[in-house]
Amino acid sequence: MIGASTITQQLVKNLFLDSEKTFARKIKEIIIAIGLEREISKEKILEMYLNEIYLGRGAYGIVAASEKYFNKRLLDLTIEEYAFLAALPKAPSRYDPEDNYESIKERRDWVLDRMSSNGYLTDVIVNMLKTYPIEFVPITDYQVVKKLNKKTLDKTINELSNLDKVRNKFDDGLIVHMTINDMLTNEIKGQIEKLNTINSNKLINIDLQIISTVSGRKLVEYSQGEEPEINSSEESLILKPLFFLAALERGLELNDKILSRHNISSKTELLTLRNLYEADEYLIPESLFSTDNLFIKDYLDKVGLEYIISEKFENERLLNIDELTSFYYPIINDGIKNQMGLIDSIDDKFGKQVHSSQETSHRILNKIHSIKMKSLMCGKEGITVFEDNKYKLNRCSNVVDFGNKLLFIIFSNDYLLTAIASTENDTALDTVHILDMLTEVIDELSNQEFQLGSIPNGLYFFQANSITGNRFNLGDSPYWEIN
Repeated sequence: MIGASTITQQLVKNLFLDSEKTFARKIKEIIIAIGLEREISKEKILEMYLNEIYLGRGAYGIVAASEKYFNKRLLDLTIEEYAFLAALPKAPSRYDPEDNYESIKERRDWVLDRMSSNGYLTDVIVNMLKTYPIEFVPITDYQVVKKLNKKTLDKTINELSNLDKVRNKFDDGLIVHMTINDMLTNEIKGQIEKLNTINSNKLINIDLQIISTVSGRKLVEYSQGEEPEINSSEESLILKPLFFLAALERGLELNDKILSRHNISSKTELLTLRNLYEADEYLIPESLFSTDNLFIKDYLDKVGLEYIISEKFENERLLNIDELTSFYYPIINDGIKNQMGLIDSIDDKFGKQVHSSQETSHRILNKIHSIKMKSLMCGKEGITVFEDNKYKLNRCSNVVDFGNKLLFIIFSNDYLLTAIASTENDTALDTVHILDMLTEVIDELSNQEFQLGSIPNGLYFFQANSITGNRFNLGDSPYWEIN
């Protein structure tokens, strides 16, 4: 009994009737309650009641109350926290722990005693739980759920609509737990605002993502200003890593030499595959690197970017940050393509989990070739080799200049950051400051300790001359090359 009414009567009053205290309303309440108990099980009635009852702090239902008082999901509460919620219905406003701690603790302990007397807990457990304080969230510290920006909201709705398990539950109410890291997002926002303050005449438009290479989950989805995009006609710059992967697929090694031509003087010179990747002033030989290559077509098809080289698309298209992240992610992730998303898990309105994002992945690149490609992107200082058959990929930073826009690709073994930046008036960007800011974010995220990778079978590291790529006559500054 709750006061002078049963739980069913309380539910009927909350759902169907007003709070007017008249004999006629009471009779109506009893009649509806009897009918309800004939149609619905007691367990279902209790569930409905717990989802509708007011529990203070503006919270209706135990799911909302668990967030308001403890900033937790209902399923994450401890036994004594459940007992606290069970103690609230009698007088929730009077029992707020911030105003009347001793009274609500006494009533919580009473609930724990009832759990013992009804056989749900032993006396020993109850006596221990009664010693625990109520660790509630102060009203002023309660974290109000932030609204998603329109772009992220649209992506989340699209992701939800593709989940069969929840498609028919939208009208019932869902609690969606995102993968987004608010602290990291706010730090990036603050850094961008600081740059805009310094360069007030060059306000930065930026679209940025940080993805975990372990799970494929998006930790940051951030946009400011107009959404910058890159013209697909710049395919030679966009596809550069893929050209070199195609060469590796054909059996070339990083220190193999290729006859290359200078794009201004037309002078030809033998360059290692690595030196050719680093030398922007040399043209990539068409005989070796062609978009007609079946490997290139197959990779673009697998990451959803086949249109870049398709003759069916006569008009140039603009590549957004999602497409560029999809392009680079498998290369950075040792050849593995993960299902990337913003949703971590979904609960129904009662706090029961109805969906949990599972890691779905498949290989679309040879692992050894992917590691070699990463070593090209990281440069000669990007990899360190250890005696116990381990290697470390240092944090690597790449900037692709498209004239009025910049593409940043920064990665470690743990994370991939991709960002497109431009200015409102297409003036030159402060590349150094933006790069420093973004690399600092990745360094802090990884605590400057990147995972060690095991050297896979078939991969051989050796020291080579930094100029010639030769493994003999190493010179003053040898580097670790891969074969």
